[in-house]
This record gives sequence, C-alpha cells and structure tokens, in this order.
Amino acid sequence: RLRRVQPALTRHFGTHIEEWRHRLLHYTVPRTVGEVPRAEPLAAVVVQQLHDGVRRLEKSLRRAEAARTQKALHEARIAFKRVRALLVPWLSDVPDAQPLFDALTAAQDTLGDMRDAHLLAEDAKHAVERDPSSAPVLLPLVEHFEALSGAARSAFEDEWFVNDGAAALTRVPDIARAFSAAALVDTEIELKFLLSEVPQRASAQPGVRIAQGWLPGERLRERLRRSVYPDGHVEWTRTVKVGTGIARIELEEPAEPMLFETLWPLTAAARVDKVRHTVADGAFVWQVDVFLDRDLVLAEVELPSVETLVTLPEWLAPHVVRDVTGESAYVNANLARERSLNGSAR
Repeated sequence: RLRRVQPALTRHFGTHIEEWRHRLLHYTVPRTVGEVPRAEPLAAVVVQQLHDGVRRLEKSLRRAEAARTQKALHEARIAFKRVRALLVPWLSDVPDAQPLFDALTAAQDTLGDMRDAHLLAEDAKHAVERDPSSAPVLLPLVEHFEALSGAARSAFEDEWFVNDGAAALTRVPDIARAFSAAALVDTEIELKFLLSEVPQRASAQPGVRIAQGWLPGERLRERLRRSVYPDGHVEWTRTVKVGTGIARIELEEPAEPMLFETLWPLTAAARVDKVRHTVADGAFVWQVDVFLDRDLVLAEVELPSVETLVTLPEWLAPHVVRDVTGESAYVNANLARERSLNGSAR
C-alpha cells in the first residue's frame, strides 16, 4: 500500500521542498540605524517562545473549559504539545522544567487518548452506515471507544478544570529565570528606575541587607558584596562589570569569607549600604533597593534580551519618578564614589 501512495506523496511534497529549504537558510533580523548589532542568545529566544506558548495554552484552556467540545479540547492538546516540545531539549540543563514537562505530558496523553478513541468510534459508525450488516460486530466497538473517550475526557477535565491542574503553569516564571540565567552568562541586561518611595508590596517582602564596596581602580573596579538574608544566611561575592546602559558584561564568583574580610578595608572610600526587597511579578523579578546611607530608592529588573518589552506593574508604577537606566549617577559604583567625595563613606 505504501508503494502505491509513495509517488503521490513525493509529487506533493516535492513542490514545497525548495521553498522550505529557502526558508530554513534565509531569515531577516530587524535593526535600528546607529545601534550596535547584538546576537540574541538561543536561551533568550526559548524564553520568549515559552512565554508565547504558555499564553496560547492558557487561551486554549479557557476556550476548552467554556465549550467542552472535541474541537476545543483537541486545540488545547496541540497547545500542550507545543509547549512540551519547547522543553524537551533542555530538561537536563533546567531541572525546574521537569515537573511542568510531566504535567504537560500527562495532559497531552490524556487528550490524545480521548481523541483517538473518539475518531475510532466515528470510523466504526461510518463503517456501519456503509455496511449495515457489520452492525453486530462494530456497534459494540463504537460503545467501547466512546466509553474510552468519555473516560479520558473526564480525567482531563477533573485534573485541569476541577482540581486546577493549570496551577502547574505557575512554574513558568521559575523556568524562565533558569533559561534567562543560561542566556545571560557573563551578561547583565537590566532596567533601572528611580522611585519616590518604597512600594508597599516591596516593603512587605523580607529584605536582604547588602553591603557593597569597590576596590580602588579607574578602568577596572572590582566589587565586593556581603549579603545577609533574613534567616541569617550570609553570602560573599566578587564582581567585575564592564560597560554602560541596558546591557553590560558581568563576571561574578563566590568569595571566601576570609578573603572578603582581608579585602574589605580597601573599599573604605567607596561603599554603599542598602536593603533589597525582591518581588516576583509574572515572568519578571523586580528588586527594590532601599539605601540606608542616603535618601534613595531604586528598582531594577533583569531581562532575557535587550528586545524584551516590560510594562511597569500596577504596584510599582505610581512610585516611579523616571527610568534611569544608563544614567551614570545611579550606578552603584558611582553612588559609592559620590558618597566618598562628600566625606560620608562608611
């Protein structure tokens, strides 16, 4: 049978092969005159695709819950399949993705069983219509397949519509941050905003007490940071940043406490002291820094790419004075130096 249909398949797909080859080998990238071209990391592209896929999946689930039709549920299955396919290559690198992948797989399989059984029942019905004499054999099969389809459908609806299986999608921000970490190896892409005061949602989050100091230097300045968490846990790090604006090179590694204490006195002329409150909001994590050595509140958000669009969340927008991304006056190293020049280094 395959030998009979193969020539027809070859003719059909042969007319598209050149078009597909051209589309695979050629693409366009939008650029703005005057901007330095940047190659977007693969992980950043995956993050954006993940967000887009989850939004489509959520829409499909809402339609399926409202309609409860075979067509709507099949469309939801395709949406599950697409998001699941995005995660497959990265499961070993992003462990946080495994629970979501398992939930998507279970939903896709259940909806697949429902659809397969439904189609088999429909095929059996059509066969009976064409040959009524087959009814004694095929009608019991119709009942069997319809029962299987109904059972799979009920299992899916119980899990996702009754027991809120969609809560599995709340894992997406954590997964996106894990992908973003891969995309941002040695690169920091962030926006920074000057605030008039500390937003209530931020102040409600436990703060991390951060002391930062910079070793002497002009072109190369190394930052030491001590972070004390609410549970008493302490971390020490060494960081070098290069560049200005929205995207900068950032090299960071943990520091041994003894090394930190040895070098810390050398930062006496350039330090800042602040409390950082972290607020997760959708796919983004906002950090609100309340400075203890001056009257200043800043908010920062890291991005997966320079092209990512960010809308200020409702809890933050009323407190934003302006966007200060790229303004040298609000770079922490310059704030520390300014404090030193004013004779108030601590």
